[in-house]
Amino acid sequence: MLVKINIKSQLIKKIIKSLLIDPLSLILVIILKFFKVIDFPVPLNSSMRKTTASGNIFTYYNSGIGSYLPIATMAEKYGLNLREDKLNILDFGCGVGRLLLHFNKVYNSNNYYACDIDDTSIDFIKKNYPNVGAYTNNYKPPLKFENSKFHMIYSLSIFSHINIEDQSLWLEELSRVTKPGGYVFLSIEGFKSLKYWLHIELGLDLKDASEKLNKNGYIFSAYKNWESISKQNKNFRNASQLVGVKSPYGIMVMNESFIYKNWNRHNFEVLDVIKGIITTRQDLVILRKKM
Repeated sequence: MLVKINIKSQLIKKIIKSLLIDPLSLILVIILKFFKVIDFPVPLNSSMRKTTASGNIFTYYNSGIGSYLPIATMAEKYGLNLREDKLNILDFGCGVGRLLLHFNKVYNSNNYYACDIDDTSIDFIKKNYPNVGAYTNNYKPPLKFENSKFHMIYSLSIFSHINIEDQSLWLEELSRVTKPGGYVFLSIEGFKSLKYWLHIELGLDLKDASEKLNKNGYIFSAYKNWESISKQNKNFRNASQLVGVKSPYGIMVMNESFIYKNWNRHNFEVLDVIKGIITTRQDLVILRKKM
């Protein structure tokens, strides 16, 4: 079933807002930095709004905390010394750095890398995080990194959007660039998201959505008009959520059984699926590459 939300009309509204709000937000950032209220890079408001959790500076910052802390905590639990060891860490699908901001600031001894299919986001990362090896990757694998490069990879809200075929391709690729014994932390939409609001976006009542998820293990619903929207010209790119998308992209919800059954492939071991730990909404899947 296609998502009923009209993504194209949403994009038009975002473009109009960006023309009005972006200049005002830049002035606000200058003032806040002058008075030392903030001390971190701030993206354009239109770029922050590409994620529903980041409608303004403070939600951008705070939602980053709510997303990075569970990942950092679980990384330490499983033996990664983020503060003292010089680890190679990849932010896969980095966006405009909601998590990277905090990892890079708190655990600054590591080697950070970032990639995203949205070149407008990567432009922001390159400008504001010169110590981070950032680049615009293709929608399909491979990444440019060599085999077994990373001790740790994390990714927020990527596997909650890509279709099942692309999911498998990217799990295989993330396994390739992870060191044996290294860890991968991926957020997904699970039953908690479905229960509170995703069933509405899917056009299903909660009972039907729950039954479908339990029966099939996952529900995928492509955004309406995803292909035409992804081809919007340069003027719209700061406001578009679908820059760089090349195949069906939308809402992906998965249950725990599906993860354990399917993600133990690709030379990974599923260590845990922690429900609702990412900003009390998304689940966190913890993978370790087999030795």
